[in-house]
Amino acid sequence: MALEGLRRLFEKQDSTAELRRAHEQQLTELYVEIGKLTTQIAWLKKVTTLTRQERVALIERAEGELPLRLQADLLSLSRSSLYYQPLLPSAEESAAQTSHR
Repeated sequence: MALEGLRRLFEKQDSTAELRRAHEQQLTELYVEIGKLTTQIAWLKKVTTLTRQERVALIERAEGELPLRLQADLLSLSRSSLYYQPLLPSAEESAAQTSHR
């Protein structure tokens, strides 16, 4: 009975070591992926040679994969500028401009 208990104790240690190795392997793979993504984002920010209009056209406003804040950051755009809607001149302003001509 006591020998069985000792055997199970060592089996548990072996499985714990195996789990630890698998966990460390997974961490290593994740850190490699994080490094790749960080490099890709830095590159994207550096090589954005598109005009502002072209970058704004790339924004996915509907439920896209990336939040609007992140898209704006990646494209080096001010998020608040994405919401700007130019106002048309009021009828009074248009009439005043027309009468001055």
